[in-house]
This record gives sequence, structure tokens and C-alpha cells, in this order.
Amino acid sequence: MEFAYYETKSLNDFENELKTLALNKKYTFSKDIEVLKEDEILEKSSSHERELLKVFKNNAKITTYHLKNHKSNYLIIIGETNIPNVIGLTVIFDKKPFKQMGKAALGTLIGLTAMSGGSLLFAAAGLGILGSYFKRTFTIKGPLGKEVARIIENHLGEPVEIKA
Repeated sequence: MEFAYYETKSLNDFENELKTLALNKKYTFSKDIEVLKEDEILEKSSSHERELLKVFKNNAKITTYHLKNHKSNYLIIIGETNIPNVIGLTVIFDKKPFKQMGKAALGTLIGLTAMSGGSLLFAAAGLGILGSYFKRTFTIKGPLGKEVARIIENHLGEPVEIKA
């Protein structure tokens, strides 16, 4: 997954505007919060989880916003990075609702979810690997792409450059 980085700001307004967008465009809205546990990830060999740990700090709160309807899905993932006052954000867009995915893709997604202890965030990482369409936030595709990009820009500002 590719992440864009933003200075930490109040995410309440960001979340409220996503809820309003979902309401106005007839999408369902849900939110999941998970905590990234370094010890558990290092004990496992999943490369997806290890990649997430490289971006996000130990015990980082990862928030996943879901906007779903019968034609498309959006997953907006935000997490605390290793750099103080900087968050990582990615938007995953999938034209096909989760229930319409092929059997092989669904089996892999379920396997990833079970392997990670039922974590939807890691299932989203698996979904990206299975060919779902995701880009950095400034090139969000799909019917809500412009609106989601506008919400991100209005509430989080311009992406910041992270130097390795």
C-alpha cells in the first residue's frame, strides 16, 4: 500500500464530513479502530503486517473508514506514523462490492483475515494485493473520488514530504 503523509490535525471534522458524504450519496458508513502490536507482528512471518509496521509505530491507532454501496467500496485508512505529529493515509477504491468478489479472491481475503486474528486492516492490505484499485489520495478514482479528495485537502491540507 502507498501512503500519503499529513500533519496531524483534528480528525473529528474529517470523520464528520465523510459521514455526511456517505449520507448524501447513499453509502453506508462504518469505522473500525485497531492497535498495531509490534510483538505479535514480529512473531508472525506475514510480510503485509511487517510492511505496515514499517510505516506505523508500535501501538499505533489505525482507523479504517468504510464507505460502501451496491456499486463500489472505499476504505480510508489513517494511522500514526513513527514521525511525531504525522499521520499516514491511504484510500483503497474497489469497483466491486466485497460480496461480488471471485471465490479465489474471497478465500485469500478470508485467509488473511484469519491469519491476522480477524483484523480488517490486514484484510484490506490483502485486497490491495489481489488487484483492487488504490492510489495516493490525490488521484482517488471512482464516483466519490473528487469528494473524498476534497475532504482530505480541506481537513488535512497538503501532503508533507517524509525524508528517509
